[in-house]
Amino acid sequence: MITKPEAHDIDSAGERLLREVLEPLGCVVNAVERDYGIDYNIQVFDGTSPKGTWFHVQLKSSASSQYSADRTFISQEITVDHARHYTLEMREPLLVIHADVESKSVYWYAPQLDHNLAVVLTNIKAESTTFRVPTRQKLPASAPELFKSVEKIILVLATRELTSVPAQSFAENIRTLPDQGELYRAFQERTTCSSFTKLAISTTRGSTRKQDSALME
Repeated sequence: MITKPEAHDIDSAGERLLREVLEPLGCVVNAVERDYGIDYNIQVFDGTSPKGTWFHVQLKSSASSQYSADRTFISQEITVDHARHYTLEMREPLLVIHADVESKSVYWYAPQLDHNLAVVLTNIKAESTTFRVPTRQKLPASAPELFKSVEKIILVLATRELTSVPAQSFAENIRTLPDQGELYRAFQERTTCSSFTKLAISTTRGSTRKQDSALME
């Protein structure tokens, strides 16, 4: 007898929940036909006009979501390879969305903004790890925070890319943009700000080490 796997029903229910919360917010949900760790591409609209904002979604649907004892987060197991890809290697915004199909609740998590996770992933030897999806980030109520997080991810990724580009390559590419003088001035201001930030961090760490040494004497 041919039967339909339960996982198919769970995945379909999760997709319905995803569309139910995102589409009324002005999002077009595009399913990725060949899934290599990305399930959906989301395009954000303002009425009938695209806002120019896109982000990817990895959807995790479950009929037995693993809530913490205090129900502040859901544990979502994931392979370390996928976790590293989402957190450290992706060059576009990505959100992990968890759909609890039993309670019909949808939550989201931004691994690219999780500094602690990034540190863990640089040293972990295990084959799998766990994402903690905050239950306070429930959709659609937390939609404004989600969109702000997407914009923040874009800035974080742009900063990461900019700091890795050789100065000559930066100078060559900026010539293709308008208002080059203004761009150069803005870049210099941010570079100066970054230098002061690094100096402040270094000074703070040095001061802390001195205080620790004095306490040990």
